[in-house]
Amino acid sequence: MTKYYQPTAVGGDFTTTERVAAIKAAADWGANFIVLPGYLFQPVVKQVQANAKYKDIHFLALDCVNQDSDNGYAEYTLQKNVSMTQYHEEQAGFMAGYGAVKEGLRNLGFIGGMAVPAVVRYGYGYIQGAEKAATELNLADNAIKMQYYYAGAFASTPEATNYATSWYNAGTESIFACGGAVYNSVTTALSGLSNKTGKTWIGVDTNQHADTSIRPEGTRELLLTSAMKGLGESIKSALTDWKNNGYKNFSDKLAGKIENLGINEDAVALPTPEVTGDADCWGFKNFTIDNYKTLVSQMKAGNITISAATDAKPTVKKVQVTYNNPDN
Repeated sequence: MTKYYQPTAVGGDFTTTERVAAIKAAADWGANFIVLPGYLFQPVVKQVQANAKYKDIHFLALDCVNQDSDNGYAEYTLQKNVSMTQYHEEQAGFMAGYGAVKEGLRNLGFIGGMAVPAVVRYGYGYIQGAEKAATELNLADNAIKMQYYYAGAFASTPEATNYATSWYNAGTESIFACGGAVYNSVTTALSGLSNKTGKTWIGVDTNQHADTSIRPEGTRELLLTSAMKGLGESIKSALTDWKNNGYKNFSDKLAGKIENLGINEDAVALPTPEVTGDADCWGFKNFTIDNYKTLVSQMKAGNITISAATDAKPTVKKVQVTYNNPDN
């Protein structure tokens, strides 16, 4: 049996204390395997793994490393009942940006949720992919225009919706909506356009074209692609590992370890009908699936360098990026 817990917001904020409380509620219910999704669970893991109450519960923390982000990112040692997984989001973002420019798009946008490392890697990879494609096409310097913004929340905000609306109206062709429900700002902006010809958006994490809950109606069909990472596959793999060890331990591969998964593990991708079973998930017309497979092969062979750095903006010539946050 599976049960979903969401931490309670205090004054509009989700705190470490409330996340720990949600884990306690899950443990009291009887959970013996708990998935913790997102970077903000890093300080939570440090607390719960030190509590004897949770010594027989196994934790899978996604998008996390063993750093206490509440205390200067101090590193801590993982216990054997904890496994963490990180992803090369920059590679998934790269493929989306590369495909968009190869498709023929020249005016792009990026709206991220909170500027946490995973979101920044997606965004900076997106820029690098657009730069690589523009270079291969011998485009002029600054030929690609990109608007860039972090909403500060994993949800739709009035500011993000206003940015998306103004960008689309000013000529932006596609916006990468990256971070939880922030995509609602982009789909709302799209829905309000009087002329949607040539206007698309890019999803994140999973094949969002398959998500029939996306609103407003008709915006799911305007999805160009999704920059995906293997969240579901990681959960299934960890559960299988735990099962194979008698529901009592992780194997040495996972116990107290951090996995860093990317293109070589097939943990990042763009959705194709062949892989997803979703016949209409490939929104490209000029950038073909064969082109995509060639790109993947080049990445796996190490022929393309993609920076995973989050502390410095990508250095680019072909892409003119307008950073819209005051601290960018």
